[in-house]
Amino acid sequence: ARSSPGGSRIGRDASRHSRPRAPMQTQDECKARYDVIERTLVQADAQWRILEEQLEATEETFLMGRLDSWKKWFSLSEDELSQWAKGSLRQHVRSRLHGLLLGTLAGRMATQVGITPPPFEMLKEDADSGELVARSSNETLLGLLAHLRSAVRPLMEEARRQDEELAKKIRKTEKDERKKGVVALGMQDTKKVLALKRQRPEIWEEPARTLEKLVAPIKRLKEFTKEECAPDKTASFARAVPVVVVRAVCDWYFRKSLLGYDQVVQWWSETKATLTADAQLWARLLEQEGVILGRIDSGIEDIGAGRRNYQLYASFGGTEEEVQNFLTSPMSLSGDPGDVPPKLLDIVHLLVNEVSQMHLRLKAMRDGALWRVVETAQAIHTELRRDDEVSATPWQAIAAEVGAAALAE
Repeated sequence: ARSSPGGSRIGRDASRHSRPRAPMQTQDECKARYDVIERTLVQADAQWRILEEQLEATEETFLMGRLDSWKKWFSLSEDELSQWAKGSLRQHVRSRLHGLLLGTLAGRMATQVGITPPPFEMLKEDADSGELVARSSNETLLGLLAHLRSAVRPLMEEARRQDEELAKKIRKTEKDERKKGVVALGMQDTKKVLALKRQRPEIWEEPARTLEKLVAPIKRLKEFTKEECAPDKTASFARAVPVVVVRAVCDWYFRKSLLGYDQVVQWWSETKATLTADAQLWARLLEQEGVILGRIDSGIEDIGAGRRNYQLYASFGGTEEEVQNFLTSPMSLSGDPGDVPPKLLDIVHLLVNEVSQMHLRLKAMRDGALWRVVETAQAIHTELRRDDEVSATPWQAIAAEVGAAALAE
């Protein structure tokens, strides 16, 4: 029976793959595959770093361009925008930017790549070797590159060492056999040399298998980078930066105001309870500072109302969902790409006004009204004690110790 053309081709392919590989074929394939994987990772990391730098530059430009507004709204000084300590405004804004824009994108990358790299230490640049290193903050890229260099590369180096030792052994065996006059027919290898050469594929089996596991994830990574990190996509990300930044600034001052607000409420509650316990002192204090006391109570109520209003207006640029809604809306394509879109300005101003008023009211109470009440209360207390001492009878003016000493005499 005649074989079908397809069956004949499959037979030839099977026969071809069943023949032993050429001596250097396995090594060359592993080296080529390793180089492709490493180059893909380094290029993806470089592209990611370009995106990071673009977003960070947009953040810097927007923050400094709005400096007069920050000063007006939050009494912010220019030095505060240069402080990167933990918990600072700049650190908070940068963390929010990376989390909502880069972090979200990195999460999608990790999902599409479909492989979780093992824990890694941050890669450092080797200036002497001139080796390309990872510079971005993308943990998927850093983890894969660290795994390639710390786990796969040692396998390659060990296989290369064993291969070189095997090659030396083959050359020595061939030399010894020639001296003994042992020659195979034609250009074939002797049985002993052929047996040694058959060990070469086994040497490269583990590196080849390890590299094979990375082929599909690296291919998916390349596709993801091409689609999601394209110039048009990164441009839309840059448009979201002002929205994320202004929300981050407002949130930072809002949380700062809330912390101060809670402290003021607790302090005033305890202080007021102490003052009202002395009816005479409280009456005098109301007489002298009634307006200020009213301002403190109304200020606390206003800040509480602002706290509730803030939650209503804080509906943009603060969560992954809000950022994604902005990126997919026509609003993201309007106005200056380095500023807040015009259609979002009204809600931004409402939010800024609430947190600004909270900040200014709290500052006014702590720096002025509360200290004035404390000083006035202390003065009244001193005056009341002096009045008590003047109005005391001679017997009341005598201390208990003096009276006891007089009786003892």
